[in-house]
Amino acid sequence: MGFLKKLVIFAGITCLLVAMAAPAMADGPVVLRCAYPSSDQGFAPEMIKWWGNEVNKRSQGKIKVEFYWGGLLGTSKEMLYAIERGICDVGTIFPMYFEKELALATVNTCMIGTFVNNAVATSKAWWQLAQEFPQISAEWEKHNQKLLIGWEVGPYLWLTKKPLTKYSQLKKLKCGVWGGKGPRELFSEMGSIPIAIPSVEVYDALDKGTMDGRACATAMMITYKYYEVCKFVTDVGLGTVGAPVYAMSINLKKWKSMSPELQKVILDVSKDWWKFFDESCTKSNKTDVTFLEKKGVKFLEFSAADKAKVRSLPVFSDYKKIYIERAKAKGYKPELAEKIYDRYKALIAKDNK
Repeated sequence: MGFLKKLVIFAGITCLLVAMAAPAMADGPVVLRCAYPSSDQGFAPEMIKWWGNEVNKRSQGKIKVEFYWGGLLGTSKEMLYAIERGICDVGTIFPMYFEKELALATVNTCMIGTFVNNAVATSKAWWQLAQEFPQISAEWEKHNQKLLIGWEVGPYLWLTKKPLTKYSQLKKLKCGVWGGKGPRELFSEMGSIPIAIPSVEVYDALDKGTMDGRACATAMMITYKYYEVCKFVTDVGLGTVGAPVYAMSINLKKWKSMSPELQKVILDVSKDWWKFFDESCTKSNKTDVTFLEKKGVKFLEFSAADKAKVRSLPVFSDYKKIYIERAKAKGYKPELAEKIYDRYKALIAKDNK
């Protein structure tokens, strides 16, 4: 066989192998590394798992969502940047840690009480806000990501070792507080002693008496088993702390690299996720209380007069000014921030009727 003939056969075989390999590579799934900075247990992970599993199923294998829990691809204070830099493709952040970067989006994050116990209503109100004001989504885009969903869980209640039945008992109460300056100011104005430590360390602090209680949602009480050392839960009138406590987004470069068909799958799942969230919240509100009561936890509630004392604290009225100043520092007009703030309040009142 001549050299030229051998060359032609070799070239033909090479082309055939390339042609056979090309479809295989093209048919490979788009892998989305989905990261969450905490454990895979609890209400929030359930929301994330549903979203990821639905994307896997509806894409018919064209998208593969891989879950990375426990901060493997970014801690709570790193997640915004982990998504931005592509360390993960999809991630759930806690916006309270990024008030400067997301100055408009964090209109009510983990600070000012909504005075409403309906997490679905407050979460949907925030999502509507994000649709009405494109500047909110644009803040995520500035960090190379597309916002997909944002939500929070139920009202923040005071879990304590001793019964908490009236406002005066808040004085000198050593109580665990969630992140940010605002909540610490709230506790200080109530006369309490705010203690900020990671959720995973709260159990030991409660058990040892370093803390008298912790303000949190029932889902956290169950996830971290705080109920084993604290047997009283009190509604002081704060309501939910304001959405989004959690926000899921996708790396914008990754998003743009996907076909319109696959983008539609993700958008459809994100839209349908709200029904699942609504149903899960309704179910959780019932099952959490039932579970905790079976564990010996007693639910208490401040009087209307004492709730009014909580809600009239200066920290709530002052927060609007702080929010506007924070937005102004990022170059936004004060009028825009005030409009967003007032609109959020109006949406909460409307959705809670």
